Amino acid sequence: MSIFRYKNILNLILLVSFTAFLGVYLYMTPPEPEKPPQTTIVQPPRKMVDTQTNVYLVENYNLCSKLGLACRNETLLAGNARQDLTNKLESELAAIYPTQAGWTITWQGTSLYLEQSLPGLCPEHKKRWHLGLSPGGDKVAVYLGPAAVGIEGGLVKETDLKVGMLPADTQQRVVDRAFEFLDWEDLIATLDSLEEYVE
Repeated sequence: MSIFRYKNILNLILLVSFTAFLGVYLYMTPPEPEKPPQTTIVQPPRKMVDTQTNVYLVENYNLCSKLGLACRNETLLAGNARQDLTNKLESELAAIYPTQAGWTITWQGTSLYLEQSLPGLCPEHKKRWHLGLSPGGDKVAVYLGPAAVGIEGGLVKETDLKVGMLPADTQQRVVDRAFEFLDWEDLIATLDSLEEYVE
């Protein structure tokens, strides 16, 4: 019985000694210097116009965009102008269509959009006019663009028609810019009919 007791004590001493040795060894062993994290630089894919790329020229007019008018003019580029862009990298395109001139280059799948922001109204909305109050607020004036544009489209003509001389409902329509025209002749005819109220 006593041999087993000593054997257990001996095993316990060996276990404690081994644990102490392991602790001292791990404590005394200097840690390995930390390796700097490896950074992998991923180069973005070089975008290049190939023969399968659909290239669109887009005209975007600032005033129309500001007012939410749906008038984006988009044209699929073809012919020599399109062929000249084949094998051009995005950096080369940026030199031809610079951001300083209002150009934006956008890739969508196999399509390339070359979009230019231009001032004012688009050609379609420049063919519209509306009546409103003159800058002085007392006469009928003609402004460029649809009624939503207000005075931002620019003053085309200030008439001699005093708004206060018109019937109340017509005055309100002028104030609300409710007179809008797609044809200049219709606009002139309306002004002529309004002059009858002040004669």
